[in-house]
Amino acid sequence: MSAAGGRLQDAARATALALPGTDHGYPFTEHLDVYMVAGKVFLIVTDDPDD
Repeated sequence: MSAAGGRLQDAARATALALPGTDHGYPFTEHLDVYMVAGKVFLIVTDDPDD
């Protein structure tokens, strides 16, 4: 993973968790961070490599 990609993913996670009412879990697979509000998915983040 590139340094820039890692920072973007970390920033997305931190921003999502800072929003009110955000729930976080792994409903699909342990490799996908899923962020939801009111049961609706608004962000999915993965650490999979670009290739």
